[in-house]
Amino acid sequence: MKRIKTIVAASIIAAPALIGVAAAGPAQAAPAVINCSTWNDSNTFGATCKYPVDSNNTGFVAVAKCNNGQVVVGDYSGLGGWSYAYCTSVNSSLSYGWVEGATHL
Repeated sequence: MKRIKTIVAASIIAAPALIGVAAAGPAQAAPAVINCSTWNDSNTFGATCKYPVDSNNTGFVAVAKCNNGQVVVGDYSGLGGWSYAYCTSVNSSLSYGWVEGATHL
């Protein structure tokens, strides 16, 4: 089942098993992003974000924790684009995902 969630937060955690979405602090040394929408299915976590928190933040990445314990990172995306993290790339399914700000990867 595909789902879309819209969130205004510094960092986002979304899990297929969760009804809501919990906000957490940004990853260490990673600029935060706000006004993000996320999408996920059983294998993939995707995100799009519209606005940076500060002028150093020019984009973001989707990050997924997979059920086999591995973490995968989606391609860098500029603001307004989409980033997808695929657990199938490590032969697993999605446990949960989040968004991290990035200046450029």
